[in-house]
Amino acid sequence: MFEPASDSFFSYAFTLTFRERVAIDPASLEALMDQYFRGLMAAVAQSREIDVDVDAIATTVTENERGLRAEVALIDAFVTGAPLTLWMRFDDDSEWRDRHPEGRCLRVRASSKPYSDAVWTKLADAAACLPCSL
Repeated sequence: MFEPASDSFFSYAFTLTFRERVAIDPASLEALMDQYFRGLMAAVAQSREIDVDVDAIATTVTENERGLRAEVALIDAFVTGAPLTLWMRFDDDSEWRDRHPEGRCLRVRASSKPYSDAVWTKLADAAACLPCSL
């Protein structure tokens, strides 16, 4: 994940679990991802003693027949210190939601690679294995 020349550079999967039944829409995800990435990059930049303009981090979320997707313009505080575009997909876990109607779980895939890249198949497999828990 942290090797710029790697075919999986800045590619990972995770779950977002909410204890309450929250609305998941482009505006709420944009605000959440902006807050998340600004905090994450600020903390990493501080630990590496580098300057990062976290106010420049911006998320755009769109919704279509395939679900919610995001484009995040951020600064890679982990490795390069350079601007980086991160692409994201959010999948609502309806089976989990049926068992836990009070909460919500999203399976998230993220990568600096375009959606056409083979890494997205690997990320889908990884995301499917991640547990959602309250």
